[in-house]
Amino acid sequence: AQMVSLPVPVTDGEAAQRFLYDERRIEVPVISWNGRWLLRISVQGYNTRADIDALLEALPGCLSTT
Repeated sequence: AQMVSLPVPVTDGEAAQRFLYDERRIEVPVISWNGRWLLRISVQGYNTRADIDALLEALPGCLSTT
């Protein structure tokens, strides 16, 4: 398993997380830490390249909605 937290330029991380789940059914935490919003990605053995591609494809929509 690999885990990484990446800063995302959003003003409302909770809205970004809701968008990803509601619109794309992608469940990934967007957490607040040190005044910044971080997208915490954890890739497990059951994730596929298609799962990662779906997240990458969804991110622009997530960023534009918040």
